[in-house]
Amino acid sequence: MRYIAKLILDIFDYFTLEKIHKVLKKYLDKDLDCLVDVGSHKGEYIKKFVKEFNVKKIYGFEANPNTFKILGKNVEKLGNVIVKNFGVGYEKKKINLYENIESSSSSFNDLNKSSNYYKKKYFFLNFFGSKKITSPIPTDIIRLEDFLQEESLQKVDLLKIDTEGFELEVKAYGFREMPDKLGVALRTGEGIPDLVQLDETFFGVFLNGPSPFLDLTQLAKKSKLDKTLHPRRLEVFTYNKQLLGLPQSLSAMMLYYRKDLFEEYGIKPEELQTWEDMAIIGEELQDSQGQRMLALDGTLFDVLLRQKGSDLFDEKGNFLPDEKVAIDVLQEFAEMSQAQIAVMPDRGSIFDPVFFSGDLETGEVLCIAGADWYGLDLFQQFAPGMEGLWGMMPLPTWRGEDGKLGPRTATFAGQGLMICKATKEKDLAWKFLEFVMTNKQANAERFLQGNSFPAYLPAWKDKDLLDEHPYFKQSMGNLLVELADEIPPVVVDPRRPQAIFLMQENYFGSVMFGALSPQEAISQYREAMKQSWGKR
Repeated sequence: MRYIAKLILDIFDYFTLEKIHKVLKKYLDKDLDCLVDVGSHKGEYIKKFVKEFNVKKIYGFEANPNTFKILGKNVEKLGNVIVKNFGVGYEKKKINLYENIESSSSSFNDLNKSSNYYKKKYFFLNFFGSKKITSPIPTDIIRLEDFLQEESLQKVDLLKIDTEGFELEVKAYGFREMPDKLGVALRTGEGIPDLVQLDETFFGVFLNGPSPFLDLTQLAKKSKLDKTLHPRRLEVFTYNKQLLGLPQSLSAMMLYYRKDLFEEYGIKPEELQTWEDMAIIGEELQDSQGQRMLALDGTLFDVLLRQKGSDLFDEKGNFLPDEKVAIDVLQEFAEMSQAQIAVMPDRGSIFDPVFFSGDLETGEVLCIAGADWYGLDLFQQFAPGMEGLWGMMPLPTWRGEDGKLGPRTATFAGQGLMICKATKEKDLAWKFLEFVMTNKQANAERFLQGNSFPAYLPAWKDKDLLDEHPYFKQSMGNLLVELADEIPPVVVDPRRPQAIFLMQENYFGSVMFGALSPQEAISQYREAMKQSWGKR
């Protein structure tokens, strides 16, 4: 395969590791003297090499100080590994590392804001974070040649480099990162990849017109993936009765809560069954302690709609098919916001690294709603010092007319794999995709490496997925398995990415801060969508 492209990253994916290591085992001796890993991230490659090869000494470099803390913890028991908190380049200097909200996408390279790739990524991924996709961190760069001389290393058996487009400086030749090409590839027909990994919401961008992705319906049936992947996640990548991608992550929402502060204030998780319970207990806590309960942003809106049995679109393509539900949701949370029960972060996003180091670490809020990957990646990345303080429970919900609780979860975002129609390697692409989806160990590793809980049902029996999670001191897997059958459907529509973005960017905060009433916000929301797409 010429290319394996990833738009929403975890570049050091276990699946790529498996393929690379099959090649390495074929051509390398099992006994090696020295491995140098530039761009070690959280130690994924290092731990894999230790399992597969006998390496006398491993040197790892990770420039991101937050990721470096996790790296150090992950390799501290490996006696043959030395890790350094430096970047590596062709000259010694100090430059900015642009820390991305998705840790493996951090890079030394400036964002090319005029590129089509950046514009599309900013527009449709902005709901993952604040207006700043990246935050600069001053970082020391060393020369690899100098380090090798200082360590008296005459021979390096293997040099592995993955530094988010900075390979040009490290290797001193013109390697360009594939995702930067992918932004225009489908439009120009040049450099189209074989496989693409897309977030479910980003996926919707490519549905307005003939799909550039292969219909996988029959291939999935043949391999039984149509039965072994969670049905609600399969629906997310299905459009016009064509299965255009396979879901990798469950991405089920839950409520993360401060266990220590719940105990201090005498709150029991089981008391928060509904959002009304959240409001009542939150009001009591605010009145008695001046303590806020919940942090939220606009990404929660369509999650809440689906908990109430509605969605942004219906099957006929109507936008906001139940307007009353949409207004009621905004009204309920606006009231909590005005009472200081629920608050938005200062910079408007629960995905902002500053939110973790500020509101969360200082105890400004007790709860936050997030998907499985939110806890697995972002908590561990941006709040490593809070290990053991956070617990997990089902999302509060609403009661139906029959008095029964509605779904205690819904999904948000999550990655899938697609095969581009233009590929000349369809069979090979499918074999790779099939391996990625069905290998139980690969699915477990995604979870263990801090990525997400798999959508592949047979992997759920893996003990590693069900054990107590070291950060939360609780089993995330057991909770997700319990909630999986409650996941409500998502109606796929080409307009969904823009609908999510507009609510996040323009309307949700305005309602929470009292600048717009829920009715005004929904009216303006409809008008904005109508101007872009016409009346529907």
